Amino acid sequence: MPLIITADARRGFVAGDDGGEDRRLHAVLSAVARAIGQSPADEVCYVVPAEDLPSGQAPTGEDQLIALTEPGDTGTPVLTLMLSHEM
Repeated sequence: MPLIITADARRGFVAGDDGGEDRRLHAVLSAVARAIGQSPADEVCYVVPAEDLPSGQAPTGEDQLIALTEPGDTGTPVLTLMLSHEM
């Protein structure tokens, strides 16, 4: 499934200047996969608590990451990772 991650979500949970972005992205995607696996089959919006996510920078104050599945431009499902204020 194609993945979009907003700049703010990337900055808050993935980015960093320590070379650990790949590790943090893997941790984010693993946490999202767990949230999806624990949700009802008909859900399209998943909330991932910040304590389940890595922090790439100083704490941002964000308490969750939103994972939303919706049809993309061609109708194929797309997974978008964003912060709650970006919905």
